[in-house]
Amino acid sequence: MSGNIAHFDPYPRIPRATFEAVVWSGLAFCTLALAFRCFIRIRVFNRLQADDLLTVFAWLLLLATALTWRFNLDGLYELAIVSSGSKVPAPNFVELSERFLKSSLAVKLMFYIGLWTVKLNFLILFYQLGSSIRSFHIFWWIVTVFTVCSGLAVIGNIHYVCLVSPLEYIQLHCADKAAVRYQIVTLKTNCALDVVSDALIVIFPIAILHNVRINRARKFALGGLFSLVVITIATSIVRVIFAGHNGEAEKVEMTSFWFWCYVELSVALLVACLASFRTLFAHQEKARKIQAADERERVEKAIDGEVKSNVRRARWRHFQDSLFQTAKSEETIQVPENDMRGRPGTMYTV
Repeated sequence: MSGNIAHFDPYPRIPRATFEAVVWSGLAFCTLALAFRCFIRIRVFNRLQADDLLTVFAWLLLLATALTWRFNLDGLYELAIVSSGSKVPAPNFVELSERFLKSSLAVKLMFYIGLWTVKLNFLILFYQLGSSIRSFHIFWWIVTVFTVCSGLAVIGNIHYVCLVSPLEYIQLHCADKAAVRYQIVTLKTNCALDVVSDALIVIFPIAILHNVRINRARKFALGGLFSLVVITIATSIVRVIFAGHNGEAEKVEMTSFWFWCYVELSVALLVACLASFRTLFAHQEKARKIQAADERERVEKAIDGEVKSNVRRARWRHFQDSLFQTAKSEETIQVPENDMRGRPGTMYTV
């Protein structure tokens, strides 16, 4: 995208102040959301799980992207303005432009890797939730393979030579119709792969909610939470629309493209954190119920043990009484009829 120097709008569509504000505010919101998610996970599970580690990795990529823009935003706006003919190149124009183009390659790689990392996070999350559904596993593997392959495709079709080459080479070879057409086609193709993979992932919560036995209100609440994935789909479409001017592929605007790339990754990360909260609380509620059931079982066992102990003590007392009665009976003697100490046939106890 950034190699099409002769095909930009005559002005940066996104003001620099807006770009910077969105970069740092997006990073701040994602940091808070991730910290809250990790706090709950550690409190509930006593450790971070695989999907949490993927989310942390995506956040690190977002952080690296923000820092990259911190040191290369000058090159982005200098190249955009000069390429439109609105400004005479500064003495350091070539240096700024080449540094920006190389850094934009890193940003693009971090964007796609971070975005697909969030997708894998959702796949792991929904796999855990739908593990009891038989037909779930086959479809999960199909979607997972498609997601991984689409991620490799979007990374593989980047026009690397138009981002790492010297500026003179880019002006000669990356601004012709063939190069521009290739970059526009890959832009739309990558958007389609992004949207389709997200749409397939959205099917999982629908299947889970269809099979789970909870009341309708909770189903609507969970459905609304999981449907936040649709926001990332909308952001991806907006990124492609606003990167162009009136739908004309030959007029791609750099600041819009990179701005919406950052917004999409930030939104995807926020959605990943929010979508996991309800399941975490549900797990915590389930854990409390299990703990309460264990406590009831312990109390019942204690009561049962006490009852059995009382029964044993009662039996032991009965046994003692029986022995006493037996011993007492053995001490009773029969006195002969002519015994002068008593009447005939009288029983005496010694």
